[in-house]
Formats: sequence, structure tokens, C-alpha cells
Amino acid sequence: MRKDIHCVFDAGYATVDGNYKFVVSRRVKEVFNNGEEYQKLHGKKLLLPVNRSDWPDPVFLRWRNDERFMD
Repeated sequence: MRKDIHCVFDAGYATVDGNYKFVVSRRVKEVFNNGEEYQKLHGKKLLLPVNRSDWPDPVFLRWRNDERFMD
């Protein structure tokens, strides 16, 4: 993940849904000077590793979406 995207993700303005698609908060527009760069990524499917055990943990993603993501 690019450093800037990782920062947006860590701050809760982006997440990954249960279908492994990148989701961007509506708030990113206000916080990141319109956030157009990140909004372009909204709904894009992640490129996942071949080995499924290396995929993001769905339990963690659910927690993150409930507790950290700012919709």
C-alpha cells in the first residue's frame, strides 16, 4: 500500500470491505482537500496474494469497519 493511502487507511478515512474492495469515507473530501485521488480508488478490488492465508483477515476487517472507519 502506498504511504499516503496507508495514512488515510490508518486514520479511518478508508477501509476494505468484506469483498476486498477499497472503500473511501465521504469525509475524505473535507479532510484531504477534496480527496479526489482517494475517491478514484473507491470500489476498486484489491490485488490479493495468491496464497489465501496472506489475505487480510475478515474478522479484523469487520472490526475495523465497525470501530475505526469514519463513514
